[in-house]
Amino acid sequence: MEKLTIQEEEVMIYIWELQCCFVKDIVAKYTQPAPPYTTVASIVKNLERKGYVTPKRVGNTYQYTPAIRENEYKRHFMSGVVRNYFENSYKEMVSFFAKDQKISTDDLKDIIDLIEKGKEVVDKSGGTVYMLSSLGAAGQILKGQSTEPFIVDNKLNLDTSMRPILEKLVEMKQVGMIDVLDFNSAEEGASYARNEDIFYPCANWSLEFTIKSNDKDGSGRWGFMLPPGGPFPWGGTVSAVPKDAVHKEEAVEFLKYFWLTEKGGELNRDYVGNFTSYKPAYEDESFYSRPDEFFAGQDVLKVIAQDVLPNIKGVRLPSRYDQDIDDVYNLALKTINASSDGNVSVDKLLESMKDELLTKQPDLSE
Repeated sequence: MEKLTIQEEEVMIYIWELQCCFVKDIVAKYTQPAPPYTTVASIVKNLERKGYVTPKRVGNTYQYTPAIRENEYKRHFMSGVVRNYFENSYKEMVSFFAKDQKISTDDLKDIIDLIEKGKEVVDKSGGTVYMLSSLGAAGQILKGQSTEPFIVDNKLNLDTSMRPILEKLVEMKQVGMIDVLDFNSAEEGASYARNEDIFYPCANWSLEFTIKSNDKDGSGRWGFMLPPGGPFPWGGTVSAVPKDAVHKEEAVEFLKYFWLTEKGGELNRDYVGNFTSYKPAYEDESFYSRPDEFFAGQDVLKVIAQDVLPNIKGVRLPSRYDQDIDDVYNLALKTINASSDGNVSVDKLLESMKDELLTKQPDLSE
């Protein structure tokens, strides 16, 4: 792949954005004063010669489409930058930018984890293995890790809360680290038994009901770890008794026993996979310490009790807007996932989300 000049790279970026275009369309992308039409046409001819674009004759002119994907170009030349300027070390590169741009320690660690693991996956699999099973899985993690409110004083706060999430998801899609499966689908469930996806978001109940049930012969090949950025809340479990229940009092007493006693907590842990609300139970490590051969002897429940639960950054209080926010968020995920290379405008996604929320909830404003 031949390196592009600065001028060629600028034109190529416009072509990647447009996907299918004439020279006049590229000229229109420039801020004024734009370069002459003949100059842009000459640059496009150079891109054609270098194999970056494919021409198609339309009447007396040509229409151009990318012959090389943007993420392929980025991956190829980022490797060269790392090799030539940072001693072939991604850590050196990120440390340089951390010093220069004052990136926080936590952000620095996340960037290193993301780049190194992504590079390792691509290198070792030849591009046949993905870091995450679905964009929805990545979205579940990032949305859970965010503590910014989506609505403040009846005003949408999406530019602050949702934009960083969407930008990361678009970037993940662009670098090709996400599989195209639908989140929580039967197809994604079947993928647990294959060797094509490495990481899955996991709640404490996922151990029995998701991982083991979908990969019955997978004992010894699974492990549990905290994601870059730390643990995150994932919904919650609620028990309720219908007001017209025949044995209402007995049901209430059972729930008190199930959730608020140590013995009930043991049943909850062993048969449902939830952690009890009865805090005194956690004073004895033997309550939650259970090495699991399925996870190669790892004491997963102990990790959850000691490393996950105390370090969750924060939990958003439920609101009547939650379902609508989830709906527009999931629609944005589908839009990103439907793009072949992740060339999606975050600004347009946010505008669409805002319009939909304002339509559904007229008491809100921007």
